[in-house]
Amino acid sequence: MKSNFTSTIAGATVLLAGVGIISRGLGFFREVAFASYYGLTTEFDLYLIGVVIPVTINTIVLFIAQNIFVPLYHKYKSDDSANYFLYQQLRIFLFISLLIFIFLFILSKTIITSYQPDIDLVSKQIVNSIFRLSIISIPLSSLNSICIVYLQAKYDFKNGAISQLFLNVVIIIAVIILSSTFSIYAVPLGYVVGTLLQSIYLVKKSKINLVSIFKFSTLIKPIIPLPIKSLIIIAAIESTGQLYMLLDRFFFLQVDSGGIASINYAQNIFFLPMQIFSIALTTAIFPKLSELYSNELFDKFESIINKSLHVIVVIFIPTTIVLFFWGDLIIKLFYERGKFLATDSSMTFQVLQMLTLSLFCYSIYAVLNKIFYTVNQNGLLLIITIVGIFVKLFFNMILVGPLSQGGLALSTTITYIYFFVVSLLVLKIKKIYFPDSKLFFISLSIIINSVVSLVIVTFIFASISNHSTFISLIMLLTFVGLFTINLYLYDKDIFSRVILLK
Repeated sequence: MKSNFTSTIAGATVLLAGVGIISRGLGFFREVAFASYYGLTTEFDLYLIGVVIPVTINTIVLFIAQNIFVPLYHKYKSDDSANYFLYQQLRIFLFISLLIFIFLFILSKTIITSYQPDIDLVSKQIVNSIFRLSIISIPLSSLNSICIVYLQAKYDFKNGAISQLFLNVVIIIAVIILSSTFSIYAVPLGYVVGTLLQSIYLVKKSKINLVSIFKFSTLIKPIIPLPIKSLIIIAAIESTGQLYMLLDRFFFLQVDSGGIASINYAQNIFFLPMQIFSIALTTAIFPKLSELYSNELFDKFESIINKSLHVIVVIFIPTTIVLFFWGDLIIKLFYERGKFLATDSSMTFQVLQMLTLSLFCYSIYAVLNKIFYTVNQNGLLLIITIVGIFVKLFFNMILVGPLSQGGLALSTTITYIYFFVVSLLVLKIKKIYFPDSKLFFISLSIIINSVVSLVIVTFIFASISNHSTFISLIMLLTFVGLFTINLYLYDKDIFSRVILLK
């Protein structure tokens, strides 16, 4: 392994965050294209219903691959079985994904009918066509998942992150060029083609020989034993954890027209800082946590967790303030054009505010989740996740009536807070991880800084009654500037510690 900056936790995090900014920037261009060409229309709602199962499966496969492959790769690397283990996983994942594709294609109409029994026949046909087109991506995404986690296990975070750019670029091009001809079908078509290009790039960069996957001489070799129990549990955890979008889609007929689309647009903004910082950080630390725990270096193991949470506290508390008070500005700047109207911005902002209440908690849970996997407490995580689904479903049913799509967003927030609180308590009770007491005081100081900066901004602009887009932007930039200055004044070393994880 090359000893360079991008192989370190700090370097990998910076790299992934940088690529994440580019990727999410392209993602926003993609969402801007969606908003401009489709808006909060029923047509786009139907696309979100049709694509949710294939996208959910692809996400589940990636997480399963990551949480199974990375720890075992480090184990087999010590006895030179790592390369054979890689090709075994490729065969297993491709075979299973092909079976899933065939199953979903044959039963697509039955699945759509059972999933959305009350929608009209024309809408059901549109959903079914989008569904069948989207599931072509499942075998390709399965191959991509193994390639990505293989590169991560070798501390190569760059190529896996870069490969994510293909999807957004191709989807944007497809929407712009093909939407007039293929209407909403341009989006799943772009998704499949983008996934294919991603596969070509990843296979080349990981130096995997696709022919070797199907060689008879390798097929008859003994299979390296997998922890079947852990595999089943991880599959159950990730499958359960990805059901939230599916649960929201069930309430399609109980929300306002465009309600499901508004949740989608709001979630894209909500997950933006998660994608750039939190997920980048957890992706970078997971191989290191696995390595340290395997070597019983528990002090360093806990130190990395505390430093990672320190980074999250500094970033996500002020980010919560920004999204809650200036989320409408962000929505207008990115979405409000074409078919996306001012009323659509208002609906989406109400949903975003509900989601933002849990941003800080969910960003910390992203780290806690990796701790469970690292210390082989998958059973506990499964229980927590299953209970979370019932929490989500329960509050969906209670809140969707009075709050419509806002109720679905609020139920998600309640579920994310539940994950944070229960996971932290379980890790503490099991004596797996004890949060550093300094984190509490750091969090408190960041909250005070955020509130003080917000009050000052409100006071400065109190005399201006009409907050135009320009004035709102100046207020946002003033808040960020005040917060950053205050942060530096009471802790001059904060930026070096956050950036370098010192």
